[in-house]
This record gives sequence, C-alpha cells and structure tokens, in this order.
Amino acid sequence: KFNCQKVVFLGASCMYPKNASQPLKEESIMTGEIEKTNLGYGLSKILGTKLIELYNKQFKTDFKCIIPAASYGPNDCFNQEKNHVIPALLMKLHNAKVNHINEVEIWGSGNALREFIHVDDMADGIIHILEHYRGKAEINLGSGEEISIKNLVKLMSKIINYNGKIIYNNEKPEGVKRKFLDSSKIKKLGWSPKINLEEGIKKMYEEYLK
Repeated sequence: KFNCQKVVFLGASCMYPKNASQPLKEESIMTGEIEKTNLGYGLSKILGTKLIELYNKQFKTDFKCIIPAASYGPNDCFNQEKNHVIPALLMKLHNAKVNHINEVEIWGSGNALREFIHVDDMADGIIHILEHYRGKAEINLGSGEEISIKNLVKLMSKIINYNGKIIYNNEKPEGVKRKFLDSSKIKKLGWSPKINLEEGIKKMYEEYLK
C-alpha cells in the first residue's frame, strides 16, 4: 500500500524441523515437524517467513527473511516468565552468588548444544545482508560458535564468580539436542561476527550489575 522498499522479517532457529540435519540449512524449513516445546513460536515464525516469500512472488518485492541464532546482550529480557537461556542463567547464577545459595538446578542434562549471537553482531549482520544479499530465499545469521549448556554454565559461573554446585535435572525438558545454523550464505557475502561468547557475556554481566 505504501510502497515500502525494505522489509526485514526475523525468523528463529526453532522454526527448523527437530530432526533436520545439522548445521541447519535454510532449505530444510517445513520438511518436518518442529520441536513441540517451541510449537507456537516456531509456527508463527514459519508463517511470517512464508508471508515474505509470497509478497515477493506476488508483488515482485525484495523483502528479506533473516534467521538469526539465539541473541543475547545489553537490554536483554530479565523477566523470569519470558527470558531465554543466557539472561535466565545470568540471573539464576548471580542471585545464587549474592544470596549465598550453595547449589543451582539447571533443566535438562546440560548436553544440548546451542549457538548464540551477540545482539550487536546480529544488528551488524542484518545491515550487511540488506546491503549485499540479492537473493530472495531465507538466509541464516549465526555466530559459528557452538557450546553445550554445561560448558555455557561453566563459562558463566566463572564470569559471575559463582562457586556453588550445579545440579542437572534430567526430568525437565531441554528441547532439541542441537541447534546450529549453516551460515555459509552470509560468510560468502564477506561477513563474520566480531564479539565472541565469553567477551559478550562479560560485557552483558557488567551492564547487568550497573
């Protein structure tokens, strides 16, 4: 209606089929069932992606669907009802430290593998895609850095200086075993992230303390 030239729709790694081969390639979207613990969110992201695809087809637009890894960083959500892995762990470990709680429970086995991208890298990657990507298909935006939840907890405990016991509750859900994006498309466009996970979490914790 208003002849908008640029639209960016952000997908999410949870829109990929739970049994898709890894790393997750863009073309595997809608080739299988998504993880049930993410059903509502994942379905909404698939619908948005398909809406962009159909706009491009019907109206010859050049809208982009970008699928980032799980983001974290400054101004993250620290609402316990809504927050994601890194802010949730940061709050949990920090509260245990300041309240002298000797042990912390983590859901799942800790073996699940995840990929995270700092929000500043994500913003930089989105701009890079807008400036350099001429394709119409979805494009992944990952950090290329994969970590198990166990190693993430160890890293964050070190940064926060929490020395209590970590207990993994296998009775609780942990989602898919691995979520790692194939970011070969954006690499070919000459983009790479600048902030590694340890550096990003350190900065995030400093800002959280402020």
